[in-house]
Order: sequence, then C-alpha cells, then structure tokens
Amino acid sequence: MMNWEQLFGIANTLALASWATLIAAPRHAILLRVIRYGVIGLFCLAYSMLVMLYFFRVDGGGFGSLHEVKVLFTSDPVVLAGWLHYLAFDLFVGLWIAQRADALDISRLIQGRNLHVRPRRIAGCERHRPVRTPRSPDRIRKSHVIDIRSRSSFNLFDCRSA
Repeated sequence: MMNWEQLFGIANTLALASWATLIAAPRHAILLRVIRYGVIGLFCLAYSMLVMLYFFRVDGGGFGSLHEVKVLFTSDPVVLAGWLHYLAFDLFVGLWIAQRADALDISRLIQGRNLHVRPRRIAGCERHRPVRTPRSPDRIRKSHVIDIRSRSSFNLFDCRSA
C-alpha cells in the first residue's frame, strides 16, 4: 500500500509533467483533453475522495475558526486533499490561459515565461499596452482605448474585439 508521501510525490510529478507538456509540446486536441480530463480529472476525483473519507475524521477540525482549520490540516490525507485541489485548479487555469494565448497567436516563449502573471493580458482582453483616448469631444468613450501599434480603438470590456 502506498503512503501519503508517495501519493504526494506522484501528484507533483504528474503536475510537473503536465506543465512541461503544456509549455513545450504541440497543443493537439487529444493532448489537451488528456491534461483536462485525465490529469485534472484524476486530481479532482482524488481530492474529492480524500475529503469524503478523511475531513470529518479529524477530531477538533473544521471550518468554524482558524484554530479548527489548523487542526484539520494536521492530518496528512487532508493536507494532500488540499494540495491536490490546488494542483487541479492551478493546472486548469494554466490550460485555459494557454489555449487563449494560442488563439491570440502569442509566442510560446512569452507564454512559458508569463503563464502565471498578467492573466487579463494573456487571456486576451489587452493585447498591447493601451493608452487612454485623447479627450476630444468626438472620441470620448470611457470603455475604449487606442492600440498604439494599429491606432485603432477596441473595447476593454469585450475580449472579442481585442
């Protein structure tokens, strides 16, 4: 039988391999499905089972106070469940950002370096650094900016126009 440390190591290795694949490998539809439904799905299933089996077995643990949460996280299976939840969410968001960046033709070098920063920009709502519209009467619209490179305006609140 595996112990909690081994399961933790397997989860970390699987998450790291998924991130490396997401950053470096071609993003074929089948590969994205394996990451989304295979790896992320496995993490979600595992943490759900750990929550159902172990969260309510910790004496004095719960969510009613900070002390109860600290007691809850003294249990290895509960800590593993929390870590799997974090890995699943992190990989899910990274996958979404990567797919959005591919749709906007953002270089893989930039994606690999910036997958964890500036999610609004990478998600496509700001393609270039915007500059405020000059305050002339015919161009005043609070939700529009001018794109420096193309000199055309686009709506900040509509990602499709970016």
